[in-house]
Amino acid sequence: MLGCILCTICMPIPTKGAHVRKRSRRTRRLSTTDYHQFQVREATVGDRVFQFVSKPGIAFWYRADTDTQLLADCVQLLPQQKVLCVGCRHGLLGAIIADRLPDAELWLLDSNVVAVRAAQRTVALHGLSQAKVLLSDALWKVRDQRFDQVLINLPRGRALVNQLILDAFHVLNASGHLYLAGGNREGIKSHAKTVDRVFGNAEVARLGGRHRVISAAKQAADIPSHIVDELNPAYYDYIEFDVPVRGRSYHIVSKPGIFSWDRLDAGTRTLLDHLEISENDTILDLGTGCGIIGVVAATLAPRGHAYLVDAHVAAVNASKRTIAANNITNATALLSDVASDVRHIAFDIVATNLPFHLGIKTEYRVALQFIKDAHAVLKVGGHLCLVANRFLKYEPFITETFGNCHTIFSDNRYKVLKALKKSHGL
Repeated sequence: MLGCILCTICMPIPTKGAHVRKRSRRTRRLSTTDYHQFQVREATVGDRVFQFVSKPGIAFWYRADTDTQLLADCVQLLPQQKVLCVGCRHGLLGAIIADRLPDAELWLLDSNVVAVRAAQRTVALHGLSQAKVLLSDALWKVRDQRFDQVLINLPRGRALVNQLILDAFHVLNASGHLYLAGGNREGIKSHAKTVDRVFGNAEVARLGGRHRVISAAKQAADIPSHIVDELNPAYYDYIEFDVPVRGRSYHIVSKPGIFSWDRLDAGTRTLLDHLEISENDTILDLGTGCGIIGVVAATLAPRGHAYLVDAHVAAVNASKRTIAANNITNATALLSDVASDVRHIAFDIVATNLPFHLGIKTEYRVALQFIKDAHAVLKVGGHLCLVANRFLKYEPFITETFGNCHTIFSDNRYKVLKALKKSHGL
């Protein structure tokens, strides 16, 4: 189903001339968008127009989505409230709450550094001195705080959602309220049952199309231990396992919330089998996840250096642990919006397992920016090597960006594509 959605909406598979021209226009429109430029945008919520700062790389980056509007309607307008927004995205919800509750103490959290940077700008735009914006894996950074209201945009992944519900109960004051917003297709009805098990009084607070807000009040001091055990709250726990790659065993440190967190996925293994790395190379592992690509690259380039970057804090934290677990001294893991934070470095190789999700939604723009940023940071003569599902049609954009694209491996599931940077211009 996902392949059908992506091929139909984002880049139709060509058959003859007219379809090829349509695909080219779509690709060109995405490629000329300035991904890295923050923009001040406007959204009408109720009878008010709100400004917010945003950019591609954030779910619903250009508008007020249904869940944000529904959550805004649910906020209790009581004096001196301490309110937590989880999955704050570009900070629009925070701006709305601050407008309606000017004396509220407002905390905005997101695990994506792109969202945090946008929300910080939105907070500054509105002069919200009472607002704090934090990068946090789930509610880890605020586990010692207490709030009157917790508002959550439903993320992807049952383990994460379960942890958020448990954390929300923990950080709420007595009689505090949780509001969890999401779509029917994203599983909000199923998660509503979890909210009811934890809080004991879940109800539908708002409906909007196929979306809803589930609310619950904290009425007990603790969650029954058997419910905690059944929900298996191991989200924050790191796991360790070994994987064989190119004749050597590597020790991986990972956790829930990261792509393929408990195994080496077949696509990444396929990419690793086809990487061509020299001992002096400087390599960029773009979208590192748990860090396996970067660690293997650093091993193959003992006189070079590997940089492992990701926009999500859980991935960077796991990658740092994976580097240490393998006693790698020539690798660095850091947060980055695609390659924005390593643009000062010239790379010989960029290696990536291209993402095509942003939160719950399918997102093509970020994957295309991976390709564009790879060209920007590569040395002339350097190359991009990526793995992708067979149904994803990246070849036209790679060719447009690099002037060349070669398939160096293909089977019935994956393909490995390579492109050489021949000049500084696109």
